Amino acid sequence: QMGFNSGFKGFSTLSKLLEHVVAHRLNYFIRQNHIPPLEQFGLRKQHSTVSQLARITAFFTHGFNLRRHTGMVLQYG
Repeated sequence: QMGFNSGFKGFSTLSKLLEHVVAHRLNYFIRQNHIPPLEQFGLRKQHSTVSQLARITAFFTHGFNLRRHTGMVLQYG
């Protein structure tokens, strides 16, 4: 005899599969159209805060070595 919840197991599996397919296609579209810009590291695969800090440090060091002024604007929120 089937219980009340047994019919939802198939739906749950189908829902997870659909979620995976949609996420994959959406991520592909985002990467192909450069949304968000390549400079943004948040919520991107294999991009961390440490990676962004290393990038910024290299940028500042390069400017310093060329005796250039370098500035940065940070946005919070």
